[in-house]
Amino acid sequence: MLFLCSSFDFKAYPPRPLWSLLYDDRKGAMEEYPGYLKGTGITLYDVQQSHNRLRDRIVNERICIVDAKAHFDGLAINPRRVCEMSPRVHCGFTGELELVRRKLTTIIEAIRRQEVNTWRLLCGEAARVYSQLQVPILRNGYAKIMPRYHLDTVSGRSRMTGFSIHNAVAEDDLSPMKDDFQFFVHFDWVAADLRIIAFLSRDEEMIKAFKENDPYTHVAKMLKVPRDEVKKAMFRAIYSLSVDEPVLECFPTMKKWFQSKIKEVRNNGYSESILGRRFIMKEPDQLRTVFNAAIQGSVAHAMQAVLMKVNHRWPGRIFTELQDALILAVSKDELVDIIFDVQQIMNDPFGEMMDESILFPLVISIGRRWRKWKPYRDVR
Repeated sequence: MLFLCSSFDFKAYPPRPLWSLLYDDRKGAMEEYPGYLKGTGITLYDVQQSHNRLRDRIVNERICIVDAKAHFDGLAINPRRVCEMSPRVHCGFTGELELVRRKLTTIIEAIRRQEVNTWRLLCGEAARVYSQLQVPILRNGYAKIMPRYHLDTVSGRSRMTGFSIHNAVAEDDLSPMKDDFQFFVHFDWVAADLRIIAFLSRDEEMIKAFKENDPYTHVAKMLKVPRDEVKKAMFRAIYSLSVDEPVLECFPTMKKWFQSKIKEVRNNGYSESILGRRFIMKEPDQLRTVFNAAIQGSVAHAMQAVLMKVNHRWPGRIFTELQDALILAVSKDELVDIIFDVQQIMNDPFGEMMDESILFPLVISIGRRWRKWKPYRDVR
């Protein structure tokens, strides 16, 4: 899209490039089977000689499999083409991994030959972070639960299966299994979807509202009505495509953009996120879904950028994300430094990815117990 900055370098943020996931080129491997399986120290010669030994090693050291599969999942490549990277590889014959190697090499080389969109790379990097978050956590101090994240929603926002941290309440008393954990730090964006709309529509009144407080409070003061009523009306207008909703009169430029965008999606047959991801409208009745996916997908891009950067700067500190919020589990000694660093990332998530910054207002809260955090600071 117009706003993309082509100079952003993903190499500054590990992991290694996609095409280097499978093999090291360390010396000592058999000539006919060069290289080691990435992250395991297993040569392809080992594969040929003892499939059972390989199976046992992969069960205990699945770094290669998890990393590669997360990348492919994040890049929206058909999982059937990479299902061999799952633990099912244990069950085959001794030559199966050689077949896997050839198939994956073909896919990886195809990726290298084409320019991969920024949003795809971002999603791939975020998928790796989500895979790292899939570790046991404690519920009520003793029960172990395993979160499972998925990025297969229409917009690209995460969803969970099994126990959902997204819906966990204070009574669940969640905590990481780290001994040095002392505090939760909760970074919560203020109306992130409206912030995207304000940027795209260039509505000065809405941009001003974000600088002062937030659009819901801004309109509530103008109309002298409760903030919750304004929020419901705004959601109804945007997500139901109700262009005649009276609340839109408070933001005339945004309303014009809103109307023109609906016509554009209807005529073109697709909508586009802020990083250029297209959402195709296959049927006329999908207009609302496709329009909303572009907004929600743009927020998803922002959260994925945050996950990538925070995990790079503070590995092992991310506890979870709650759609528009990020929660870290930290020790007392690093609390101040983490808040200072992460608030800058959350405030400007796209950073150098775009030529023009989009500042996301956020509220930072701190607490020792799950969902019992208290407000600490607002960042505009």
